Amino acid sequence: MSFDRDCTMNNRNDLLPIQSLTESIGRDPTNVSAYFDRGEIYIKQGQYDLAIKDFAEAIRFYPFPTGGYAHAYYLRGNSYLMTDQYDLAIKNYTEAIRLDPEDIVAHDHRGLACHNNEQYGLAIEDFTAVIRLDPANAPAYFSRGFVYYSDGRYDLATHDLEKLSASILIMHLREMYWRNCKRIRSG
Repeated sequence: MSFDRDCTMNNRNDLLPIQSLTESIGRDPTNVSAYFDRGEIYIKQGQYDLAIKDFAEAIRFYPFPTGGYAHAYYLRGNSYLMTDQYDLAIKNYTEAIRLDPEDIVAHDHRGLACHNNEQYGLAIEDFTAVIRLDPANAPAYFSRGFVYYSDGRYDLATHDLEKLSASILIMHLREMYWRNCKRIRSG
């Protein structure tokens, strides 16, 4: 079955794609792509319980014995996060990270789930991993600083917020430099 993702992203009426995907699943109950795509639509609609079920099926029927469908674990983690089921969100993000250790977004979201679950040490580890993977990731400094603040570690929170300020300043200066270069070249 061919399925145009761009069509569903711009189409407010997702009933036809859901119906089509449901029919596809009826014809082939092991159709990983159909479960995955329908789960994404359910997330967009805020129907997280249905998304969780579809991602569970996508993971179950994924054809590789390692269960390597990291993005399905990540999206199921997002669905659990949105329904305040932090332990289950953390479990799914952990599996996504096991399958793809350099997935910055999975580390970031697991850090958020850990923070919401008041597991500050684990949250700090995840935001530190994001910073290790992408040292220029300004939101990670903010998030880690916020966790440090929540944990009463104000000196470390201040340090991260200073790094954040410096990072934003550097980005702003780079933008100004390139704008000036373009202006000089054009005129």
